[in-house]
Amino acid sequence: MEQLSNIATGITEGLTKFELLELYHMQRSTITEEIAIFMTILFGYVAASYFVGGKLKKSQSAAISILYTVFAWLMIWGIMITTISTSATNHALTGVEVSLFWVTPALLFATWVYSIWFHVQVRKVNDA
Repeated sequence: MEQLSNIATGITEGLTKFELLELYHMQRSTITEEIAIFMTILFGYVAASYFVGGKLKKSQSAAISILYTVFAWLMIWGIMITTISTSATNHALTGVEVSLFWVTPALLFATWVYSIWFHVQVRKVNDA
């Protein structure tokens, strides 16, 4: 957790308590917005998989899945970076190191894996 302390020092150096609180709330808001965008795209992908996944050609299915995967990975990476900086800000505010910054990205990763699995299963059922 030494790295988290170093990040906290770099981010929060010279900030007042009010500025730290404002930064913390802005970071939390950003995480919420990023998750909402991720869930919106996830719903679109799953809905498209369910309703038209079996009717798509393999090349169309692969193209949609690749675009979705690139988007999902970028969102998960962005959320991970934001949660790390939020943990660092929280450390500067409270002095407590929270090492659970990986939980949200891990849950989103699991959601991504399941959505790809769902798409493949829909294609298998309709190909049979």
